[in-house]
Amino acid sequence: MATQQLKTWNARVHQDSGSKELGQVHETSEEQVDEGTKRAGIYPSDDFDVSPA
Repeated sequence: MATQQLKTWNARVHQDSGSKELGQVHETSEEQVDEGTKRAGIYPSDDFDVSPA
């Protein structure tokens, strides 16, 4: 069984009041980061993006 390597991602949310850098997260894929944002209280209606660090 192969293990996936964790990658570092920069996470940001963009709201009417401006953009906010949330910091870096470590997940195996961008999809995992998206799932984690839901648990953190960022919703699909929020303008949210991640990029490789």
